[in-house]
Amino acid sequence: MAFNYKDPRWQKRRLEIMERDGWKCFACWDESSELHVHHKIYSGQPWDASDDDLQTLCKRCHEKLGPHPKAGIWYETFTDETETIRLTVKCDPYVYFGNL
Repeated sequence: MAFNYKDPRWQKRRLEIMERDGWKCFACWDESSELHVHHKIYSGQPWDASDDDLQTLCKRCHEKLGPHPKAGIWYETFTDETETIRLTVKCDPYVYFGNL
């Protein structure tokens, strides 16, 4: 989805999300690298996305997700049986595989 990343509505929204996330990457907690705001799923205008559909990622972690022009892929944490917090990559199968 192409849009103007300099649009003031997007600039305001991305700053809100970075503030919410403590100015660090959701995946690796990096605070010193270039930060991006990633859309888990695109729906409507980018600045209208819900908080749940946006996450702050460093440039490296964002690039690790690979090409995702329609989004539908994101990082998520979970606690395993040892109560250790783990990081995983999730995807929306509808976005990638269509209506199965």
